[in-house]
Amino acid sequence: MMISWGLDRADVVKTADNELEFMTGETDLDRGASILRSYHPNIMLMNVTAGRDGSYAYYGDTHVYVPGFQLGGTIETTGAGDTFCACVLGYVLDHGLILISN
Repeated sequence: MMISWGLDRADVVKTADNELEFMTGETDLDRGASILRSYHPNIMLMNVTAGRDGSYAYYGDTHVYVPGFQLGGTIETTGAGDTFCACVLGYVLDHGLILISN
C-alpha cells in the first residue's frame, strides 16, 4: 500500500528488476514496466536496473536498453543504484523532463 502511495506521487521512478517483479508478478521487464505505468500513469520516466544485465528506461512510448559492462570485476555494489538514480536526476534537473530526446 505504501509503495503504491509513493508511485502515485512520482514523476521519475527507479526500481530494480527484482523489485519490479515483486510489485507486478512479471519477470519480463517490459511487461512489468507497462503494468506498473498503467496503474500509475503519472510516472513520466521509469528506470529499471538489472545488475550486470544493464538498465532499461521507459519514457512515453520510448524504451531504451543500456547493456551492463564490467571493468575488471565487481568489488562492491553498495550504492550503485543510488549513484545511477542520482545521475538520472542530475540530468533531469539540468535538461528538464519534458521531451527528453537523447
